[in-house]
Amino acid sequence: MQRNKTLVLVGAVVIAIVLGIGPTSEPVSAPAAASTDTGLMTTVDAIALFDGRVQENESDAVSATVLSELLIRRARETGDTDHVDRAEEELIDVLGAIPGYPRALNAIASVYLFQHRFEEALSVAVEAYDADPDSGAVVVLGDAQVALGMYEEARESFLIAYESFPAPLVSARLAHIDEIYGDLEAARSAIEKAASAYLESGGSGEPAAWLQMRRGDLAFHMGDYAAATDAYGLALEILPDHPGSLAGQGRALAAIGDTAGSIASWERVAELQPHPEIILGLAEMYEVAGEAEKAAEAFGRMAALSEESRGLFEMAVAFYEADYGDAATAVETAELLVDQRPDLYSYDALAWALYRAGDAAGARAAADVALATKPGDARFWYHSGAIWADLGEEEKAIADLTKALELSPRFHPIGAEHARELLDELTG
Repeated sequence: MQRNKTLVLVGAVVIAIVLGIGPTSEPVSAPAAASTDTGLMTTVDAIALFDGRVQENESDAVSATVLSELLIRRARETGDTDHVDRAEEELIDVLGAIPGYPRALNAIASVYLFQHRFEEALSVAVEAYDADPDSGAVVVLGDAQVALGMYEEARESFLIAYESFPAPLVSARLAHIDEIYGDLEAARSAIEKAASAYLESGGSGEPAAWLQMRRGDLAFHMGDYAAATDAYGLALEILPDHPGSLAGQGRALAAIGDTAGSIASWERVAELQPHPEIILGLAEMYEVAGEAEKAAEAFGRMAALSEESRGLFEMAVAFYEADYGDAATAVETAELLVDQRPDLYSYDALAWALYRAGDAAGARAAADVALATKPGDARFWYHSGAIWADLGEEEKAIADLTKALELSPRFHPIGAEHARELLDELTG
């Protein structure tokens, strides 16, 4: 019997290595290292394979864990959270049978990250790392620390991972820490190197697309919209319909003045992933284009989604309610978000909600937290400038609005114009 169990283990791990998942590849919290377009096996085919193994032998915990990792990967590829829910069910069964199994702990911590259950992800990642420091859990731990605003701790976690496994997807996480601290030049350089190294090593599929998307994000934040458009386009060549890259392409095309192209990108991602942040982006582009009827319809969808949101996309709901809905609801939503995910993005959302609700003093306090690391995102500085203006602090308002527009002059199709108008008022 022991021999059979060993064969099950070895067989599952060998297939996992071929697919590019598991501890010999990228940590499971990172985008998976296997391609969906290789000659080996697609994610869908791999799911079918391991699903069959689990159906044949319900006690095959290794195959059930690999299946769960593949389901998480598929959720990253498509944005379909049903895959994550199923992965959680499989992993609960595995951990019920084998408590403390490090690989399953690592995988379920990744599930919790996907579900925005960050405190649980942190706790389980610590447990997985303590059980097996080589399981890849330190990267999941770093991801949870980033979400909880623990940036120095996250940097340390990623550095530990990098020392053991200097992979592009770990470098990309260190680059994000640089971005958070406003060092966009360092972040962009690191992302460019990581994306290039990944492709040169034969990497493809979702991880390669994700790295190209991050190239686009950094270029966009630095106002290099042509480079951003190119990067998102390359991501979509690697993995057509990659949701994050479609949304990024929508923003970048709007920034270079291609309104029709931007709308087409937003419409496509809205078909694939009709989540609040996507519908809000589409609605705002319809508004910019003067398509009043379509804008009204999209904003109506956004209002319904605000009511129905089950807690995964609260940030978009907070901004929607602040700018187009009920400011009190925006504040309530943002406060819940800060409780769940106390990072600089949540505090920025809270600052904007409080500002729109007329609480400039409360908004200032939240904005100060959001700006503590001096992040390289123009939206934060725009929000801060508007809040300073509301408080009558004109010099500080001018400084922050100027910084926003210097970082990325067309950071948002509506917000950037408002920032420019407000700056003109203050300096005129």
